[in-house]
Amino acid sequence: MADNHGQQHAHVRFHRRLVQMRAVYHYSPTTAGTRRCGTSRAVNASIAPMNAHRRRRRTAQAAPCAFARPCAHVHAASGQGGSESQLQETAALDELIDILLASSSQEQLAQTVAENALSFDQKFWLRLAARTDTADEDAQQQLRSLANTVMQIVDAMVQKTDEKLSGSSEMLEQILIAGADEDTGEWSVPLPAERVAAMKDVMVANYAAVDEALLSSTFAWMKKASDDKLDGMVYILQTVLQLYASIELAEAEGTSAALARVLKAPEGEWEGIIREMNASGEISEESFLEEVQKKMETIVLGRSSGSYDQRILAEFLSELQERANAAFT
Repeated sequence: MADNHGQQHAHVRFHRRLVQMRAVYHYSPTTAGTRRCGTSRAVNASIAPMNAHRRRRRTAQAAPCAFARPCAHVHAASGQGGSESQLQETAALDELIDILLASSSQEQLAQTVAENALSFDQKFWLRLAARTDTADEDAQQQLRSLANTVMQIVDAMVQKTDEKLSGSSEMLEQILIAGADEDTGEWSVPLPAERVAAMKDVMVANYAAVDEALLSSTFAWMKKASDDKLDGMVYILQTVLQLYASIELAEAEGTSAALARVLKAPEGEWEGIIREMNASGEISEESFLEEVQKKMETIVLGRSSGSYDQRILAEFLSELQERANAAFT
């Protein structure tokens, strides 16, 4: 979490112009690589937006975790048993192509493309081209028509995602600006309590705009800040994610008053609040930990698998479990 970031005794100042690091960040289902704990794709500010046809699937470098905890990064497979794996992969691609060909309407085709967005990478297009080359004349016409239609659908999806990310970057700017000193336009690390409160106010006032795209942008900016050795900016962006998790979980249906009190408090105060409520009889160890565990299960089962939303909330609750166990010890 933020207070374990190793900077709580430092007073680092950043000019608000760093918000301009919004640059040109791209994340879309069609370009997503393997990622865990905030891995993301980022493009330097001097590089123009990439055309969807020129994007390539690749394994992203690891960015900082949302709450400065140790990250478990996913690595590519070693390639052992490659022949069998390639055959299975080709069979899966052929199956997808056949499903697309069998679509009875444009709407069904678009839905199938959306449901399999991660599959439209370089391997898919190479396999589609290989099948086209070996097909008879009628089948070639079908496959070429399919390729053009699918490409148009994918491009539209990418454009829509990029538009959402552009809007989310502007929203993220507003949240970050609220954390800067009103007179100097600079950030102090650690952030003063009143600046964190101001960031939270902006987030709550615009909560309808706090979505997966904004969380994706936050992780992309964290990756850029980490690459540029801007540890203070990483800490500030982690604060944005912590505020999101705090609001989302505290306001969720079924959250008890006791748990909401802990969730709304700064992370450094959690153990003290838990001990206080336990001593007064407001909570018991069993009941509190059981509620946190149920929240965790709800997040894992109820949120989109692999989404930034799910990762952030699960990581936040995992940290809370650890702190609660320490408080009850």
